[in-house]
Amino acid sequence: MRIILLQLLFSAVYLLIFIFENSFDLPPPYKSRILTFTIAVFIVLILFQIYGTLHMIFDWLGQHYEIKPGEIIFRYGIILHKEKRYTLQHIESISLNQGLIEKLMNYGTIRLYNPLLKQHIFIPAIKNPQKYIQLIEKFLPETKTGTDVGIIFSQT
Repeated sequence: MRIILLQLLFSAVYLLIFIFENSFDLPPPYKSRILTFTIAVFIVLILFQIYGTLHMIFDWLGQHYEIKPGEIIFRYGIILHKEKRYTLQHIESISLNQGLIEKLMNYGTIRLYNPLLKQHIFIPAIKNPQKYIQLIEKFLPETKTGTDVGIIFSQT
């Protein structure tokens, strides 16, 4: 979703530059300066767009969640690997946030609430979120089997 918004933003900027460039009837020396400036701005915007897109893609590829009995482990980072562990012991509610486009594409954000910590835990951009909500409900505190069985899923 962020990539689509980024593309729309840059498309609007490109359109505004094109309209600005063609809205003035200037003599040739000034017209060439405006054209040079427009090309420079265009190149800078393209570089920002490439950087933003690659940054979002690498963030997205470097994240995954592992659901185990009693906990959810969030691992992220491509070069510097980091990990956050969330216990399911005190989870009070599980909800699903989906917009219209997310419903159509069967994606959503799972939201868990821990009243002890007074915080929400968000698992964003999950494909087939109902499946994972059922799995999380299955692994809530009553499952103290001590097994290492779980499921790993990423945001792809």
